[in-house]
Amino acid sequence: MHMNRKSLNGSFLIIALAMIGWFLLYKVTSSDFWWHVKAGQILRTTGWIATDPFAHTREGLPYLASQSWLAQIVLSVFYDIGGAGGIFFLRFILISLTFGVLLLIDKRSIWPNVFAVLLGAILLRPFILDRPQLWTFLCFSLQLFLTVQFILSPNLKDKSRTKILFSYLVPLWAVQVLWVNMHGAAALVTVALIGAALLESVMQKRYSVLPILLVGIVGTLVALIVSPNGISNFVYVQNLFADQTKQFILEWQAPVLSGYLQITGVFWVMAVASLLWSRKHIISFGTILLAFGIFASTAMRHLPLFVLAALAITIASLKNNLAWQTLITEAINRKILTLAISIGMLAALLGFNRITMVHLIRSGGNTIGTLEQHASAYDFLEQAKPTGNMFNSFDVGAYFLYRGYPDRKVFVDGRNVDYGYDFLKKTTSAAQNPEVWQQLEDEYGLTYAVFNYTSKREITSKNIPYANHLEPDTEWALVYIDDQAAIYFKHTPKHKDVIEQYEYHFITPEKIERGTIFEGTAQKNVHALEAELLRMAQSNAKGVKALLLLAKLYHSSQLLDDALRILSEAIERKPMHYEAYEIAGQVYEKAGRYEEAVEMFTKSMEYSSHLDSSYDYERFAEIWEKAGYTKEAESFREKAIR
Repeated sequence: MHMNRKSLNGSFLIIALAMIGWFLLYKVTSSDFWWHVKAGQILRTTGWIATDPFAHTREGLPYLASQSWLAQIVLSVFYDIGGAGGIFFLRFILISLTFGVLLLIDKRSIWPNVFAVLLGAILLRPFILDRPQLWTFLCFSLQLFLTVQFILSPNLKDKSRTKILFSYLVPLWAVQVLWVNMHGAAALVTVALIGAALLESVMQKRYSVLPILLVGIVGTLVALIVSPNGISNFVYVQNLFADQTKQFILEWQAPVLSGYLQITGVFWVMAVASLLWSRKHIISFGTILLAFGIFASTAMRHLPLFVLAALAITIASLKNNLAWQTLITEAINRKILTLAISIGMLAALLGFNRITMVHLIRSGGNTIGTLEQHASAYDFLEQAKPTGNMFNSFDVGAYFLYRGYPDRKVFVDGRNVDYGYDFLKKTTSAAQNPEVWQQLEDEYGLTYAVFNYTSKREITSKNIPYANHLEPDTEWALVYIDDQAAIYFKHTPKHKDVIEQYEYHFITPEKIERGTIFEGTAQKNVHALEAELLRMAQSNAKGVKALLLLAKLYHSSQLLDDALRILSEAIERKPMHYEAYEIAGQVYEKAGRYEEAVEMFTKSMEYSSHLDSSYDYERFAEIWEKAGYTKEAESFREKAIR
């Protein structure tokens, strides 16, 4: 009993689209998203941006980050019309097309090629962020498709130059023009694809196609200036690769070998194995694979391009492989075997997807929405209305830029090339160096500061960034703090009333981050500390740090019902936060409610399983035994001995 191959391919194309939609179901998390959307809104309302409108540190200077102008307009339209749902829809369309185009390289073999493509979608999810790079993925797939189809063309040397022009180069140039307006000079990589085809033509002495391919390269380069930026696209990419600011951006760092292989390893194996098995177009396909493999090793943001290239080469190499196609035909002719393979592969992919999504699931990020972790901090600024110039850390700037334009300009945001190496170096150094901070304060007249005190970007020592010198400085006062952000106001006449109302006297970012809030607090100040923790908890409806500290305070003060009430609120805010369950287990244990303690400790272990956690198994054994679970208690004792 056999299955219809065309129907099977059609069915699995639909299944692939549904699964890609499921894989892409997560919140907008990229901080750069916000400045891209704001730039798009400005472009739509006031036209081309010539002078920097966002940062008071770049007042009057040229706006350089215009290479993605069209993508920014599209992003802003989808967000303004559909909100987070609109962005999810756009994300789904672009990524579905990206992988769908690769499947069309061999549309007769969508099954089983779909399984490799879905694996690529899962592994590339951390790179699928809502910003102009999404168009690079799609345009690169289109260029791969066109180039592979050209290379696979039968009797290529007998084709007329006119046919090559209109079947390959004209579509390729059209995609190139779209790409350069969506993501600037990222489109330059197309030259490598044509170059690979050119190299194979030279090696195989197909000299008749060389002139038209050279024309293709020239046309591709010319297309790079067919945008409002013109020649500036080349200047920008030159600055991007030559400028030292890359060291401040994590995605521009070269991946470590383990990280590189974690993303690319399986695709290296598939592509090389397919190429060696088929033994066709080894020069062109091998050149593409090697070029983008090396390219991916230079920066983490280049890893997706290699994965897409490897998938294209795998599918193209197997397309005309008689042995492979025979295997597919034989499998399809056996309905039970086809179903078994399909169910097994889909189950494995869904299981692997869940493993890779564990951090999203536990943080509540696996849904449609936007991650606005600094929204409450900005709300406070709107309420307090500080005057003067703001300092903000690098990772806060894009969101504040979106909320504050045009009245509240930022100090810095995610546009590294615009700010330059010297400025970013000074900004990051100021996180730990009070002298550099003082230079910035004096140079830019800073009167209030907002920073992510948990940020690893600026941490170069054991000190909390920026707070380590702002906190002891009597000219500055902490007026706001939540789970990520801290806000300090400088003592000025206009800030006097706000500081008197909101200043924290016992809470500091360092004490919150290190959990040392109770150390050195006199008994007479406990109620004042409690009030500050309550205010911190109320300042951000999604934060739990203050609630957990309050629960510990009530626990140590024998106020067990109050501790459980606070922990219930923390769990409601973050249902998979392991520490809330751990503290709840301790409270129930102290209250002699051992069954409930077991339930809480069990959830704590479940939600901390992804961490390198060590558990007090001997203590767990005692609690489980008191709850009547003797078998489990014995198991814990065995683990304690090990």
